[in-house]
Amino acid sequence: MVDAFNFIKWHYMFHGGRVLFFSILVFALRLGQSFIQCFQAIWIWLSCFMMYTLFKRKRYDIFVALVTVTCFGSLSMRGLIDSVFWYTASVIFFWPILPMTIGFLLWKKGLTNKKTTFGCALAFFIAAFSEEQWAVAIICAFVILFVWDVISKDVVKAKNVVYISGVTGALIELLAPGNFVRVDETSFYDMGFISKILFKTPLIFDVNFDLSNGVEILLLGFTVLVVISALMIGRKRKILIATNIIISLLLLLVGFVNINASVKLCVRIVYAVFIAFEIGASCIL
Repeated sequence: MVDAFNFIKWHYMFHGGRVLFFSILVFALRLGQSFIQCFQAIWIWLSCFMMYTLFKRKRYDIFVALVTVTCFGSLSMRGLIDSVFWYTASVIFFWPILPMTIGFLLWKKGLTNKKTTFGCALAFFIAAFSEEQWAVAIICAFVILFVWDVISKDVVKAKNVVYISGVTGALIELLAPGNFVRVDETSFYDMGFISKILFKTPLIFDVNFDLSNGVEILLLGFTVLVVISALMIGRKRKILIATNIIISLLLLLVGFVNINASVKLCVRIVYAVFIAFEIGASCIL
Protein backbone atom coordinates (compact mmCIF):
# COMPACT_ATOMS: atom_id res chain seq x y z
CA MET A 1 0.00 0.00 0.00
CA VAL A 2 2.80 2.42 0.96
CA ASP A 3 4.74 1.57 -2.22
CA ALA A 4 1.64 2.23 -4.32
CA PHE A 5 1.08 5.67 -2.80
CA ASN A 6 4.77 6.52 -3.17
CA PHE A 7 4.63 5.56 -6.85
CA ILE A 8 1.51 7.69 -7.41
CA LYS A 9 3.17 10.66 -5.68
CA TRP A 10 6.34 10.21 -7.77
CA HIS A 11 4.26 9.93 -10.96
CA TYR A 12 2.42 13.19 -10.23
CA MET A 13 5.63 15.07 -9.50
CA PHE A 14 7.88 13.70 -12.24
CA HIS A 15 5.78 12.15 -15.04
CA GLY A 16 2.28 13.63 -15.19
CA GLY A 17 -1.06 14.27 -13.52
CA ARG A 18 -2.83 11.13 -14.73
CA VAL A 19 -2.81 9.61 -11.26
CA LEU A 20 -6.49 9.22 -10.38
CA PHE A 21 -7.32 6.31 -12.69
CA PHE A 22 -3.77 5.02 -12.44
CA SER A 23 -4.42 4.57 -8.73
CA ILE A 24 -7.52 2.48 -9.47
CA LEU A 25 -5.55 0.42 -11.99
CA VAL A 26 -2.72 -0.28 -9.55
CA PHE A 27 -5.08 -1.71 -6.94
CA ALA A 28 -7.23 -3.51 -9.54
CA LEU A 29 -4.20 -5.30 -10.97
CA ARG A 30 -3.34 -6.51 -7.49
CA LEU A 31 -6.58 -8.52 -7.62
CA GLY A 32 -5.43 -10.40 -10.71
CA GLN A 33 -5.84 -10.54 -14.47
CA SER A 34 -9.31 -12.09 -14.34
CA PHE A 35 -10.63 -9.31 -12.13
CA ILE A 36 -9.33 -6.49 -14.31
CA GLN A 37 -10.76 -8.16 -17.43
CA CYS A 38 -14.21 -8.46 -15.84
CA PHE A 39 -13.97 -4.96 -14.41
CA GLN A 40 -13.00 -3.56 -17.80
CA ALA A 41 -15.90 -5.36 -19.54
CA ILE A 42 -18.41 -3.98 -17.04
CA TRP A 43 -16.92 -0.48 -17.35
CA ILE A 44 -17.18 -0.56 -21.16
CA TRP A 45 -20.78 -1.81 -20.99
CA LEU A 46 -21.73 0.90 -18.51
CA SER A 47 -20.06 3.56 -20.69
CA CYS A 48 -22.07 2.50 -23.74
CA PHE A 49 -25.28 2.21 -21.71
CA MET A 50 -24.84 5.67 -20.19
CA MET A 51 -24.18 7.19 -23.62
CA TYR A 52 -27.38 5.56 -24.86
CA THR A 53 -29.29 6.84 -21.82
CA LEU A 54 -27.95 10.35 -22.35
CA PHE A 55 -28.95 10.63 -26.00
CA LYS A 56 -32.10 8.52 -26.25
CA ARG A 57 -35.24 10.41 -27.26
CA LYS A 58 -37.77 7.93 -25.93
CA ARG A 59 -37.89 4.93 -23.60
CA TYR A 60 -36.58 2.46 -26.18
CA ASP A 61 -34.63 4.27 -28.91
CA ILE A 62 -33.32 1.68 -31.37
CA PHE A 63 -31.60 4.27 -33.57
CA VAL A 64 -29.54 5.73 -30.69
CA ALA A 65 -28.67 2.20 -29.53
CA LEU A 66 -27.45 1.39 -33.04
CA VAL A 67 -25.31 4.52 -33.23
CA THR A 68 -23.84 3.87 -29.76
CA VAL A 69 -22.83 0.33 -30.62
CA THR A 70 -21.51 1.45 -34.01
CA CYS A 71 -19.28 4.08 -32.40
CA PHE A 72 -17.58 1.42 -30.30
CA GLY A 73 -17.58 -1.09 -33.16
CA SER A 74 -15.87 1.41 -35.43
CA LEU A 75 -12.67 1.08 -33.40
CA SER A 76 -10.16 -0.90 -35.43
CA MET A 77 -8.31 -3.86 -33.98
CA ARG A 78 -5.14 -1.79 -33.94
CA GLY A 79 -6.99 0.93 -32.09
CA LEU A 80 -8.43 -1.54 -29.59
CA ILE A 81 -5.03 -3.09 -28.92
CA ASP A 82 -3.44 0.31 -28.23
CA SER A 83 -6.34 1.60 -26.12
CA VAL A 84 -8.93 -0.75 -24.65
CA PHE A 85 -6.77 -3.90 -24.37
CA TRP A 86 -3.74 -1.98 -23.11
CA TYR A 87 -4.93 -1.28 -19.57
CA THR A 88 -2.59 1.64 -18.95
CA ALA A 89 -3.97 3.48 -21.99
CA SER A 90 -7.54 2.36 -21.35
CA VAL A 91 -7.73 3.85 -17.87
CA ILE A 92 -6.64 7.30 -19.02
CA PHE A 93 -8.25 7.52 -22.46
CA PHE A 94 -11.36 5.31 -22.27
CA TRP A 95 -12.47 5.09 -18.65
CA PRO A 96 -13.16 8.85 -18.29
CA ILE A 97 -16.06 8.47 -20.74
CA LEU A 98 -18.20 6.93 -18.00
CA PRO A 99 -17.95 9.69 -15.35
CA MET A 100 -18.19 12.40 -18.01
CA THR A 101 -21.36 10.84 -19.44
CA ILE A 102 -22.85 10.48 -15.96
CA GLY A 103 -22.08 14.15 -15.35
CA PHE A 104 -23.87 15.29 -18.50
CA LEU A 105 -26.77 12.94 -17.76
CA LEU A 106 -27.29 14.46 -14.31
CA TRP A 107 -26.90 17.94 -15.82
CA LYS A 108 -29.54 17.11 -18.42
CA LYS A 109 -32.01 15.88 -15.79
CA GLY A 110 -31.57 19.10 -13.83
CA LEU A 111 -29.65 20.03 -10.69
CA THR A 112 -32.80 20.12 -8.56
CA ASN A 113 -31.32 18.96 -5.25
CA LYS A 114 -28.03 18.73 -3.37
CA LYS A 115 -27.51 15.02 -4.12
CA THR A 116 -27.83 15.51 -7.86
CA THR A 117 -25.58 18.57 -7.79
CA PHE A 118 -22.95 16.73 -5.74
CA GLY A 119 -23.07 13.70 -8.03
CA CYS A 120 -22.75 15.86 -11.15
CA ALA A 121 -19.87 17.89 -9.66
CA LEU A 122 -18.06 14.73 -8.54
CA ALA A 123 -18.48 13.05 -11.94
CA PHE A 124 -17.02 16.03 -13.81
CA PHE A 125 -14.20 16.35 -11.27
CA ILE A 126 -13.23 12.70 -11.80
CA ALA A 127 -13.43 12.97 -15.60
CA ALA A 128 -11.41 16.21 -15.73
CA PHE A 129 -8.78 14.84 -13.33
CA SER A 130 -8.13 11.85 -15.61
CA GLU A 131 -6.05 13.04 -18.58
CA GLU A 132 -5.04 16.28 -20.31
CA GLN A 133 -7.30 15.96 -23.36
CA TRP A 134 -10.36 15.17 -21.25
CA ALA A 135 -9.52 18.07 -18.94
CA VAL A 136 -9.37 20.50 -21.86
CA ALA A 137 -12.53 19.02 -23.40
CA ILE A 138 -14.51 19.52 -20.18
CA ILE A 139 -13.24 23.08 -19.76
CA CYS A 140 -14.32 23.87 -23.34
CA ALA A 141 -17.72 22.28 -22.72
CA PHE A 142 -18.15 24.34 -19.56
CA VAL A 143 -17.28 27.56 -21.43
CA ILE A 144 -20.00 26.78 -24.00
CA LEU A 145 -22.54 25.89 -21.30
CA PHE A 146 -21.72 28.99 -19.26
CA VAL A 147 -22.08 31.30 -22.27
CA TRP A 148 -25.40 29.64 -23.06
CA ASP A 149 -26.54 30.09 -19.44
CA VAL A 150 -25.65 33.78 -19.57
CA ILE A 151 -27.47 34.28 -22.86
CA SER A 152 -30.55 32.38 -21.65
CA LYS A 153 -30.30 34.00 -18.18
CA ASP A 154 -30.17 30.63 -16.46
CA VAL A 155 -27.11 31.09 -14.23
CA VAL A 156 -27.81 29.32 -10.93
CA LYS A 157 -25.70 28.47 -7.90
CA ALA A 158 -25.87 24.70 -8.46
CA LYS A 159 -24.35 25.02 -11.92
CA ASN A 160 -21.55 27.19 -10.59
CA VAL A 161 -20.69 24.45 -8.10
CA VAL A 162 -20.37 21.99 -10.98
CA TYR A 163 -18.27 24.44 -13.00
CA ILE A 164 -15.87 24.98 -10.10
CA SER A 165 -15.56 21.27 -9.38
CA GLY A 166 -14.84 20.33 -13.00
CA VAL A 167 -12.34 23.14 -13.55
CA THR A 168 -10.60 22.27 -10.28
CA GLY A 169 -10.14 18.68 -11.38
CA ALA A 170 -8.83 19.87 -14.74
CA LEU A 171 -6.34 22.26 -13.18
CA ILE A 172 -5.03 19.61 -10.78
CA GLU A 173 -4.37 17.42 -13.80
CA LEU A 174 -3.02 20.08 -16.17
CA LEU A 175 -0.76 21.84 -13.65
CA ALA A 176 0.88 18.68 -12.32
CA PRO A 177 4.68 19.23 -12.10
CA GLY A 178 5.22 15.94 -13.91
CA ASN A 179 3.53 17.27 -17.04
CA PHE A 180 6.19 19.94 -17.44
CA VAL A 181 8.96 17.40 -16.82
CA ARG A 182 7.56 15.14 -19.55
CA VAL A 183 7.21 18.06 -21.98
CA ASP A 184 10.88 18.92 -21.55
CA GLU A 185 11.88 15.32 -22.32
CA THR A 186 9.64 14.69 -25.38
CA SER A 187 10.43 16.16 -28.80
CA PHE A 188 6.78 16.02 -29.91
CA TYR A 189 5.93 18.94 -27.63
CA ASP A 190 8.52 21.12 -29.36
CA MET A 191 6.39 21.07 -32.52
CA GLY A 192 4.00 23.91 -33.31
CA PHE A 193 0.23 23.55 -32.94
CA ILE A 194 -0.40 23.18 -36.68
CA SER A 195 2.53 20.78 -37.02
CA LYS A 196 1.07 18.58 -34.30
CA ILE A 197 -2.29 18.44 -36.11
CA LEU A 198 -0.62 17.61 -39.43
CA PHE A 199 1.45 14.93 -37.73
CA LYS A 200 -1.37 13.24 -35.79
CA THR A 201 -4.30 13.45 -38.25
CA PRO A 202 -2.90 10.91 -40.77
CA LEU A 203 -2.16 8.52 -37.90
CA ILE A 204 -5.77 8.74 -36.68
CA PHE A 205 -7.15 7.95 -40.12
CA ASP A 206 -4.58 5.21 -40.64
CA VAL A 207 -5.58 3.44 -37.42
CA ASN A 208 -9.35 3.74 -37.88
CA PHE A 209 -9.81 3.49 -41.65
CA ASP A 210 -7.05 1.23 -42.93
CA LEU A 211 -7.65 -1.81 -45.15
CA SER A 212 -8.13 -4.15 -42.19
CA ASN A 213 -11.28 -2.38 -41.02
CA GLY A 214 -13.86 -3.67 -43.49
CA VAL A 215 -16.38 -4.61 -40.79
CA GLU A 216 -15.96 -1.32 -38.94
CA ILE A 217 -16.38 0.67 -42.15
CA LEU A 218 -19.48 -1.41 -42.83
CA LEU A 219 -20.96 -0.42 -39.48
CA LEU A 220 -20.23 3.24 -40.07
CA GLY A 221 -21.71 3.04 -43.55
CA PHE A 222 -24.84 1.34 -42.25
CA THR A 223 -25.31 4.15 -39.73
CA VAL A 224 -24.97 6.66 -42.56
CA LEU A 225 -27.67 4.79 -44.47
CA VAL A 226 -29.99 4.91 -41.47
CA VAL A 227 -29.45 8.66 -41.09
CA ILE A 228 -30.04 9.29 -44.80
CA SER A 229 -33.21 7.20 -44.66
CA ALA A 230 -34.50 9.04 -41.61
CA LEU A 231 -33.91 12.42 -43.25
CA MET A 232 -35.33 11.62 -46.69
CA ILE A 233 -38.26 9.25 -46.10
CA GLY A 234 -41.41 10.74 -47.56
CA ARG A 235 -39.55 13.43 -49.48
CA LYS A 236 -37.55 12.28 -52.49
CA ARG A 237 -38.13 8.55 -52.78
CA LYS A 238 -36.11 7.94 -55.94
CA ILE A 239 -33.05 9.83 -54.64
CA LEU A 240 -33.22 7.89 -51.37
CA ILE A 241 -33.39 4.54 -53.15
CA ALA A 242 -30.55 5.39 -55.52
CA THR A 243 -28.33 6.70 -52.71
CA ASN A 244 -28.89 3.63 -50.54
CA ILE A 245 -28.21 1.24 -53.41
CA ILE A 246 -24.97 3.00 -54.37
CA ILE A 247 -23.66 3.08 -50.80
CA SER A 248 -24.73 -0.53 -50.23
CA LEU A 249 -22.85 -1.70 -53.31
CA LEU A 250 -19.76 0.23 -52.22
CA LEU A 251 -19.98 -1.37 -48.78
CA LEU A 252 -20.29 -4.77 -50.41
CA LEU A 253 -17.11 -4.11 -52.39
CA VAL A 254 -15.27 -2.81 -49.33
CA GLY A 255 -16.30 -5.84 -47.32
CA PHE A 256 -15.20 -8.49 -49.80
CA VAL A 257 -11.92 -6.69 -50.52
CA ASN A 258 -10.98 -5.92 -46.92
CA ILE A 259 -12.22 -8.88 -44.89
CA ASN A 260 -9.26 -11.14 -44.34
CA ALA A 261 -9.16 -14.34 -46.40
CA SER A 262 -9.03 -16.40 -43.20
CA VAL A 263 -12.60 -15.40 -42.35
CA LYS A 264 -14.87 -18.44 -42.60
CA LEU A 265 -17.26 -18.79 -45.52
CA CYS A 266 -20.33 -18.70 -43.26
CA VAL A 267 -19.33 -15.23 -42.03
CA ARG A 268 -19.00 -14.03 -45.62
CA ILE A 269 -22.43 -15.46 -46.42
CA VAL A 270 -23.96 -13.64 -43.45
CA TYR A 271 -22.29 -10.45 -44.65
CA ALA A 272 -23.67 -10.91 -48.18
CA VAL A 273 -27.17 -11.59 -46.82
CA PHE A 274 -26.92 -8.46 -44.69
CA ILE A 275 -26.01 -6.32 -47.72
CA ALA A 276 -28.78 -7.92 -49.79
CA PHE A 277 -31.24 -7.13 -47.04
CA GLU A 278 -30.09 -3.51 -46.91
CA ILE A 279 -30.42 -3.11 -50.69
CA GLY A 280 -33.87 -4.67 -50.57
CA ALA A 281 -34.93 -2.48 -47.67
CA SER A 282 -33.74 0.62 -49.50
CA CYS A 283 -35.97 -0.29 -52.45
CA ILE A 284 -38.98 -0.88 -50.24
CA LEU A 285 -38.68 2.41 -48.33
